[in-house]
Amino acid sequence: MCYNIGMLTDDQKKAHEEVEQVLEMGQDSDKKAAKAVIEVYDEQEKVEKEQKAKDLEILKLQQSGIKNQVNVQINEGLSDGTKYGDLIQRLMNGTSV
Repeated sequence: MCYNIGMLTDDQKKAHEEVEQVLEMGQDSDKKAAKAVIEVYDEQEKVEKEQKAKDLEILKLQQSGIKNQVNVQINEGLSDGTKYGDLIQRLMNGTSV
């Protein structure tokens, strides 16, 4: 719409200004909405990357050679005359150092 704003009445000028403000607010809202969509998309990408990394880690663990591991500790025969052996015997017997 093309017109000379100087030829408008005061009420028309006021209405024109209000329309301009509403249009600017709409543009701001559109920008905010677009920004929100981009942020959601970026967050989704981040989550997908993290999930892929976790899936890869699980796959690597599943393909690793170690299925079970058993550790055995033998605490017999410590009274071998060494300071360590004597300390262990005293601790196990409850005698003071």
